[in-house]
Amino acid sequence: MACGGMAMRHLSFALLLLAVLWNFGAEADYRITRDPGGLLDQYKAKYTVVRDRGERVIIDGMCSSACTLVLGIVPLSRVCVTPRARLGFHMAYYD
Repeated sequence: MACGGMAMRHLSFALLLLAVLWNFGAEADYRITRDPGGLLDQYKAKYTVVRDRGERVIIDGMCSSACTLVLGIVPLSRVCVTPRARLGFHMAYYD
């Protein structure tokens, strides 16, 4: 079961990365409105693509857990935080 779970994580990560890279007609802005977080590797890959494309990030709602990595990956000069933004941080742990 543990090996199957690991394979599923790798597959879902690969599919997410492919979907992000496949989106050739990307908008100039990446908007975050309701993101509870997830696996760190997926968020690192996603925000690296956003950063490398030169996109601006607008945090306009909930951005919790791994979502907050955006603040360390995308230059802060390209991050806009609206009055509706809610950033949620927690202590690091291993699952």
